[in-house]
Amino acid sequence: MIGTRKIKILGVSLAALAALAVLPASGVSAATDKPEGTAACADLTSDLTKALTDVTGALGALPPDLGKVTGIVGKLTSTATNLVALNCLPNPATAVPLPVPVPAADEAQALPLPPLPGTPAVPACAAPAAGLLSQVFALLQNLLKALGGGLPDVTGLLGQVTGLTTTVTGLTSSVGGAASCLPVPVPVPANQ
Repeated sequence: MIGTRKIKILGVSLAALAALAVLPASGVSAATDKPEGTAACADLTSDLTKALTDVTGALGALPPDLGKVTGIVGKLTSTATNLVALNCLPNPATAVPLPVPVPAADEAQALPLPPLPGTPAVPACAAPAAGLLSQVFALLQNLLKALGGGLPDVTGLLGQVTGLTTTVTGLTSSVGGAASCLPVPVPVPANQ
């Protein structure tokens, strides 16, 4: 007989797998391309901030509703990876193109690689995007541990959500006149 805990673990695992499937496999597209307009990015940013608010509320309930948290973190994971898939944020895995050495037929005939013209430019939002994905998957990991048995570390999970909220705030803030990495989320009307 399958218990609800195993069903929750399976659900979160499937959500993580679906989120990973959304990430582009190669850096074929330019990292700076945005979807047609910033509406899609703004919608995803709004979804991200709403999910963070919802997960904080679900963890703050007495007792914490881990079933609800599981669903929200699954949505949070999908939303964060969709931000990369839609080029709202650069894909950290392909942010810097690396030169591919050409194999020589014989080591004695091998020509040295030409020097690189300089250090390739890393998109300004690549590191924060990597931080966002890292924090989302760390939250998912700790939630899976909590669902695996024992008492959940609600304080630790809330701390991770606070860190994620700080990261999202940083991604939507412009510093020193530079453009923000993500558009500021559009306020959700009260009737939704």
